[in-house]
Amino acid sequence: MLKAVALAFKKMHSINRQHGCCYVRHIYVKTEGNAEAGFLDLEKSRRACVAIKRLIMTSASWKKYLEPIPKADWEQVKAYYYAM
Repeated sequence: MLKAVALAFKKMHSINRQHGCCYVRHIYVKTEGNAEAGFLDLEKSRRACVAIKRLIMTSASWKKYLEPIPKADWEQVKAYYYAM
């Protein structure tokens, strides 16, 4: 499931998009069969410049959006993201 979330972020970032308001409630995961993840409220997304893309997965601003996710899980998502 965490790998599916990392893949969803990677796909969005690979087309130079950044979700502008990525609360946990905007990330949906299908866990039956193969896990898949996606995002809601993509109208809040915007083009990400190269400098911003480097900071996307490490930014402290993510704390307020992803606070409900256990820190160890978020670290695993980032590890999967950077391994892709």
